[in-house]
Amino acid sequence: MQTDTKAGAKGGVREFSRKRRLMNQAVVGVRPELAEILDGPAEGSIEAEVYSVMPAGSETTIYLEAGGERILSKQNGLKQYSPDQKVWLRINPDKMNVFSKDSGKLAKLAVMDAQKDE
Repeated sequence: MQTDTKAGAKGGVREFSRKRRLMNQAVVGVRPELAEILDGPAEGSIEAEVYSVMPAGSETTIYLEAGGERILSKQNGLKQYSPDQKVWLRINPDKMNVFSKDSGKLAKLAVMDAQKDE
């Protein structure tokens, strides 16, 4: 039984290492208005922490930290968040542009709403 646990742990480490290598090969681009902030966990969301909030009348710009990265979100209207507040961030993967880290070339184009209807 202990052997299975060790084998499972090694498999998990290998999978994590594989994903880490892939992440180091790409840069993801997302429009700030598509970075959705949620009050609680939901399918496809990740935990994030509010870094700063900048209300600007018709919109609020929020910097978040998640997974060691700083992410910008732009929300319509005035939103109330506090620094260090725990929130959840959801970004539709279809809305992401993915670029090769080495060449800078576009590897995956984000799907626009108009394209979905075609």
